[in-house]
Amino acid sequence: MYDKPVLIPEKPKEKGIPTVPDFVRNVMGSSAGAGSGEFHVYRHLRRKEYARAKIYERKS
Repeated sequence: MYDKPVLIPEKPKEKGIPTVPDFVRNVMGSSAGAGSGEFHVYRHLRRKEYARAKIYERKS
């Protein structure tokens, strides 16, 4: 009844440390007038950098 072989997938390779971009295109100046959407852009970049740093710390 259960003669079918079971395929067990191999563990996926670990992803390498993402490279740091040379520059960030969405640079905010120090002058007033940043829109409410700029906070979300900053938050996304911050989370991305923290995730990259976490991977780097785990590797070392």
